Amino acid sequence: MNLLERIILGATIRGHSKITVIKSPSLDQVEVVPTGALKSPAFFRMSVDEHAQLLLLLREATFDTDEHSRYAGVTVGTNEEPVNVRFDITESYSFGPGQHCTNITVHGITHTILLVKSAAVARGQANDIVSRVVSQKFVLGGLKSVFCFNRDTAALFYREHTGRPYFERLLRSVTDGPVVACKLCGVDPVNSLRALLGPTDPQSPDGKGTIRGDFGTELPDNAAHGSDSDEAAAYENRIIWPLMSTALIGNLLEPVSTDLIEYVAAQSKRADLEAKLLEP
Repeated sequence: MNLLERIILGATIRGHSKITVIKSPSLDQVEVVPTGALKSPAFFRMSVDEHAQLLLLLREATFDTDEHSRYAGVTVGTNEEPVNVRFDITESYSFGPGQHCTNITVHGITHTILLVKSAAVARGQANDIVSRVVSQKFVLGGLKSVFCFNRDTAALFYREHTGRPYFERLLRSVTDGPVVACKLCGVDPVNSLRALLGPTDPQSPDGKGTIRGDFGTELPDNAAHGSDSDEAAAYENRIIWPLMSTALIGNLLEPVSTDLIEYVAAQSKRADLEAKLLEP
């Protein structure tokens, strides 16, 4: 994966479709930030030499469509069938001596949330479920984490089901133990993941060969959750990101070890106990 592809994936994982590459004479490194937030912390840094390589990649990958904007396909992904991603580039500009900025707008890559529920994690199915999803060509990259929900956070995550007869059972399906969460970037990942997961009820005749049909038992233990829209994915990401960021696993394909799951569970129980001891 070249420098441009890494930047595009890094931006998309963080929810940024518009980014600005800033080269400043006062810095030894070139920074990449969300467009319109030039004073925000950089999510990607590169050397001056790498910046020169990036500009070359942009020139090689683009062709003019009008006076101000350019676009092209850039191959992104680690699967056997990587996809081409379209992006626009505004002309480089400078707002200070020696400063060089380039705006890049990425099209067509969005994200979705995959959550392997507590019972499936306890049965040792998390790695098989994640591997099956990540092997699909719609997945270009992402982040993976192991954490424990508390009831309040789980209730926020599933707020649209509040008041339903099954609500408490649904909460227990993700609070009975650690969960494995993945933020997946790709082309139409929401619909692609939901098709892979299958019907909500794992006992549905239509679920044969799907993740829920193969790994779930009965509702609400249907093995895994997937965002049902782009808006839901954005909302769910806001809820779980503080939890994900405490125990990130860099590689989607890196197996989640039993030791890690047990450690996360023990830490969660310890935190719960300490919270109860502090109660008045």
